[in-house]
Amino acid sequence: MRFALTRCALAASLSVLAMQAGATALTYGQTIDVPVNQSLALPPNADASERAVQAVAERVALLMAAMAAKDVDAMAPLYVNSPDAMYFSGGENWKTRGTERFLRTQVACLGAVGEMEVLPYDMQMQFLDDVMITTLTGQNHLPLGGDRIARTSWRWSLVFRRSGDSDWLIAHEHFSFKEE
Repeated sequence: MRFALTRCALAASLSVLAMQAGATALTYGQTIDVPVNQSLALPPNADASERAVQAVAERVALLMAAMAAKDVDAMAPLYVNSPDAMYFSGGENWKTRGTERFLRTQVACLGAVGEMEVLPYDMQMQFLDDVMITTLTGQNHLPLGGDRIARTSWRWSLVFRRSGDSDWLIAHEHFSFKEE
């Protein structure tokens, strides 16, 4: 699986985005667009909300890299470790309770897929103090032979919860394919 994403990251200055929204820092409940495929650079005086967005964007990049490598050991530390966590992924019957079980299911599903290019189009984040709601949309490209490519569009929601002072872990995930 190949990801076209070099890094899910913020624009050169998240402070500019926050000021455009009429604030010097992100406020509770504010939703911002987070550009993908751009390098990450925050000013040295970035506030806690900006650092939170940076940390979550980096977690998304780590998750995509771990999925590309089909590496459950790299995915596991990105999630809360809970038998009660709930995840929805793929189809109607893909509801999974428990992080360990979910990760095993993900690896089995990814293992069934051959070469694939994953192209995220946009990412948004909503900052809620110790929770960050992150949504992405994109498209998968699967080679069918010759010049033919199958394209499937998707939506992905990740709910991150702050653990400790700065560690952001995925507490809930929902992935679905969009009908074309």
